[in-house]
Amino acid sequence: MRTLRVVLPFLACAASCSALQYPNDGPPLATPTDASAPESRLYARDGSVVADGERAASNSGPQRELAPSEGGRMYILELYQKAIDERDALALESRTLQGDVEALKQALAARDATVAEQLAKLEQLSGENRRLVEENVELAARLTTAQIRRLQVEKILLEARVAELAAAAAAAAAAQNANATPDAAPTTNGKP
Repeated sequence: MRTLRVVLPFLACAASCSALQYPNDGPPLATPTDASAPESRLYARDGSVVADGERAASNSGPQRELAPSEGGRMYILELYQKAIDERDALALESRTLQGDVEALKQALAARDATVAEQLAKLEQLSGENRRLVEENVELAARLTTAQIRRLQVEKILLEARVAELAAAAAAAAAAQNANATPDAAPTTNGKP
């Protein structure tokens, strides 16, 4: 990514340089007007003709007006400076976003730790709840068994009490019959 940010401005610069059309700063090449008298001409390094006095005066300035070019050095430098500024702004934004991402990662890790703690606590409380429910069911079973045994003992006591009362009533009835029989027969002078 960093290589792309460095190479991209240079590619833009090279592309704009290849599209440039450099104006010819010197006068156009002179063509002989008279074909019969070939003149020897002296050319400069830029391709312009080096001329003598009167020709030099006429050829001293450019033959045509140069238009402001978007391919000039200043324009390329401005584009390069814009690309550098944009690169720096993007690098700053990237660092800021990376800082935000790191902060979010730390916050997420803290939340994950909190969630893990809560899940462990929930598991512990769930186990405690299960243990208490099992203990409650066991106590209810023991209480029910004790109630059943108490009711059975109470039944046995009531049956014993009923049998005892029945025996007492039978004994009282027998005693009353035994007492009632001698009094019921009339006695006549010793004869029955």
